[in-house]
Amino acid sequence: MYRHAGVMSFTCSSSSSSEATCIPFTPRGTRYPSGRCCNKYFECSNGVLSEMTCPNGQVFSLPQRSCVQMRDTRALCQMQERYMCDVSTGPGGNGSIGCGAYSPDIFGNPCRFMFGGYTINAPQGTMWSQEACTLVFSNTDQCGTQQGGFSGFFGDKPADVCNAVFLATFDNGRRNVYSERQRRQLEIAVSTQEARLQQNGLVFTPNMVRPYGYYYFFNNRAIKENTAFRVRFQLDQNAPSNRRYDILSNNFCDLCPETVSITVTPSGRNQRLVTATLVLTNGQTVSTTATIGVEIPSNQLEVTLVIGKTSIYGQVSELRANDPNGVIQIENFTPTPKPSGVEVQPNRCGYMLGQGPNSNYIGLIDDFAVFEYCRDINQVLRQQQTRG
Repeated sequence: MYRHAGVMSFTCSSSSSSEATCIPFTPRGTRYPSGRCCNKYFECSNGVLSEMTCPNGQVFSLPQRSCVQMRDTRALCQMQERYMCDVSTGPGGNGSIGCGAYSPDIFGNPCRFMFGGYTINAPQGTMWSQEACTLVFSNTDQCGTQQGGFSGFFGDKPADVCNAVFLATFDNGRRNVYSERQRRQLEIAVSTQEARLQQNGLVFTPNMVRPYGYYYFFNNRAIKENTAFRVRFQLDQNAPSNRRYDILSNNFCDLCPETVSITVTPSGRNQRLVTATLVLTNGQTVSTTATIGVEIPSNQLEVTLVIGKTSIYGQVSELRANDPNGVIQIENFTPTPKPSGVEVQPNRCGYMLGQGPNSNYIGLIDDFAVFEYCRDINQVLRQQQTRG
């Protein structure tokens, strides 16, 4: 049980809600839900906020503000987009160190771990450590041998072909992730908070407190060379100018310093400054920008960012309405050099859409994609046109 005093801004280890007020005048026994765990809650007593865990087999009911017994706890957790935390799923059910929603593979395979009920393969060169509650590097490359030396995240047999290994869309009110490499939908954990599934996208409005779309998928995963990001978005025409809005970030909380960032700063009705910032595995921070004067403020913009062998570069395109392959104009990012062999540094969190250390995004995000094995931007652009 953890205790906190005053007004608590929750972190990864507790909740993804914005704030829970707990002062001496707060009624004793006031309870707040956990933003991540369906079987945990926070209780205020004499100005001290304590993290509590429901009895085994029970979950915290938001309407009743208490732990309740349910026939299907998993269904309730999925409905709340939360997880059963600190519940051992290891052999025999005992002896597992609590790592929140993370747990060891139920068959004892060190090359796999579980998160919120999903089995995830450890990337080549790493193993799951329940003691550290994270992936650790393995000199013996045990998992690389067991899995054929390939990443367990983006497919067991990656071909040296530029394609979208992760394509997140929100069409028809659904949160889908498709892999061109595996030619199938990926069964991965996707969480949204406040942001609404509308207009075949993820919609963010000014009155939302902490909206996001969150992909745990990228936890602890370095982004290799010849990888590209693409995100399509439509900034709200009434978004205040000269304010930096987060489009993509992995700064989910204080435990995860930001190493990946794409932002947009409007200047007037038509001017858009797009900034991409990355922290590399050598500790270097690199940043690049592109400024585009849109012809029609309601048009979508498409950001394509390439992490090459010796530079980071890309472009921002203004798209025609209702035609994702129709480009009105293109502005290039200023190419930024990077050392060969250096990757983008991971952190312990996944990627967020619409949320980060700057201002909450306002508008629509249409999709988000990650491409691998792309030697130049032309390969990425050809792939984008085939998917649309």
